[in-house]
Amino acid sequence: MTGVPRSTIGDIVTDHVSPTLATMEQLAKGLQTTISDLYESEYK
Repeated sequence: MTGVPRSTIGDIVTDHVSPTLATMEQLAKGLQTTISDLYESEYK
């Protein structure tokens, strides 16, 4: 859906890596949201 490998998403979620701006753009586009919405989640 986003074009970002599951392993990369897993690493981001578990704080093993910080996402690049390009990755954040891909995630936001694939999820039909904005980058700021990804950061403003109550699930941080």
